[in-house]
Amino acid sequence: MSSHSKNSIPLYVDTDNAHGSPSGDVDDAFALSALLASSLEISAIGSVFGNTSGKRAFENVNSLLREQQSSIPTLAGADGPGEESAASEYLSESRAPLRIMALGPLTNISMALRRRPELAGEIREIILVGTNSVSRGRFPPLWPFEYNLVKDRQATREVFSSGIPLRIIPLNQAGRLRIRYSQLEALGGNLGNYLRENGRRWFRRARILKLQATVPIWDLVAAMAYIRPELFRFRNDGISVNAYGVSRYDKDGIPISVLEGFSPTEIWGEYVGLVNSAQTNTAD
Repeated sequence: MSSHSKNSIPLYVDTDNAHGSPSGDVDDAFALSALLASSLEISAIGSVFGNTSGKRAFENVNSLLREQQSSIPTLAGADGPGEESAASEYLSESRAPLRIMALGPLTNISMALRRRPELAGEIREIILVGTNSVSRGRFPPLWPFEYNLVKDRQATREVFSSGIPLRIIPLNQAGRLRIRYSQLEALGGNLGNYLRENGRRWFRRARILKLQATVPIWDLVAAMAYIRPELFRFRNDGISVNAYGVSRYDKDGIPISVLEGFSPTEIWGEYVGLVNSAQTNTAD
């Protein structure tokens, strides 16, 4: 990924943010807070179903934006596979080059491509979280765990075959960024309180159901790879997707760029410094 200090192409974000819902993973909120704290241009944030309903994801995004005093436009996205939405309409009508970060199912993007296929030539890159680069497993999506890409399998096939450059954050890499609830104490101000309050249930769930003291913050890896690309290692590879929307790494498949390494400790420290600095600057 080229240096974003030289990149003037804005970012559109799709998210199934469940931070604020009674259930569902809360990692999207950490990714969004990192992006909002950066100086990079975000054109809009769209919701999509996945970790929670599309409606709740939209409400949760707006709640987080209010917390960070952001005026970035928000768009209600799909609440199920193959569903048109304000988000897909926005993307299809965009005439300016965009980069897209997809933190949930690819429905909004695929529906925009159906509305205007030439959009594929205008999207510079899609950064997405999904797939597993080390094991297909015997029973996908249960092993290895997959979620975003099988929630709307047709959308996955359409986006992967569109010719849009793909930068993939595989789950085996994203899952390496794990934190304890106590580590959230490093996040100061109102945002820190907000993330702790709404994230507590997810850490409690990990302790009760999985007997684990840490949880993975999957989507934050994608956000930080966009903000601080020099701290991540990517490689060129290929991928294919079958009729069930299950991916397989294949040198003869669709060309992609895939994350192959980073330091979880370093990235968490960078995130904490980024959001705390942004809050200090806002307060001043």
